Amino acid sequence: MGTKSSTGPVFGAPPSAVAAQLVFVLAGNPTSIAKIKPYTQNVMARAIIPLGEDVGAATLLKISGNSMILGMVEIVAEALVFAEKSGLGTGPMNQFIELMFPQSPFSAYAKRMLSGEYAPVPPARPGFQIDLAMKDSRHAMNLARDCGARLEVVEIMDRHLKTAKEIGGDNMDIRFQSPFAFSFGLCVRS
Repeated sequence: MGTKSSTGPVFGAPPSAVAAQLVFVLAGNPTSIAKIKPYTQNVMARAIIPLGEDVGAATLLKISGNSMILGMVEIVAEALVFAEKSGLGTGPMNQFIELMFPQSPFSAYAKRMLSGEYAPVPPARPGFQIDLAMKDSRHAMNLARDCGARLEVVEIMDRHLKTAKEIGGDNMDIRFQSPFAFSFGLCVRS
């Protein structure tokens, strides 16, 4: 009879699903994809990225997309650290981020980093848990190596994630990895 496999990695946190703002990446058997679509578009997803029948392509896009998120978090953290250490202060840098990148992950992560809220009180879970980010960063670096590429920003982020896990444990969000958090000895607040 044969298997009709499909996959549907998503980008976005659980509140995005409730608000129908996820981005789905669908790949696999066309008949199966057709059956899945009505339960995604405008139900949990604001968009679908179709990748044909190659289910591996969906996983590759998920790992690549998560690598971009890791890099973005690193860049925002470095900008905040630079602003603070240079004497400019995080206020003007945060204002710049909000004005240049309104309603974006850049401004959302800057706000979260500045809030100091890195570890939710259990049983609440962090948005992008450090262990999962470390898994994704290692997987991305291996995939890059296998195709002759290098992800230097992800390598830096991976080192910071390891340090953050040593400091804060398992229930930490990736924004705690930021050099901002441990350069200034910011305490972990719930």
